[in-house]
Amino acid sequence: MDAVYNHTRDVMFAMQSQGVYKSATIVHLANGNDNSLYRWNIGSLISNGANFDIVGMSLYPSMAVTAKEHGSRI
Repeated sequence: MDAVYNHTRDVMFAMQSQGVYKSATIVHLANGNDNSLYRWNIGSLISNGANFDIVGMSLYPSMAVTAKEHGSRI
């Protein structure tokens, strides 16, 4: 985990040296068809004071679920 932190820190310092001082914070979850997962996870982040700019969602629809059903969950 230290390697990931160190790489992220190095990238952030490199961006700052190029004049970039703010980057977007993204929260990403898979299972985009699971509304309760998103309500629980994102809701918990918000209620605990997390700051983020973008919510990313991955959706891997199965053939058994229709586009209409997905649309009602998003």
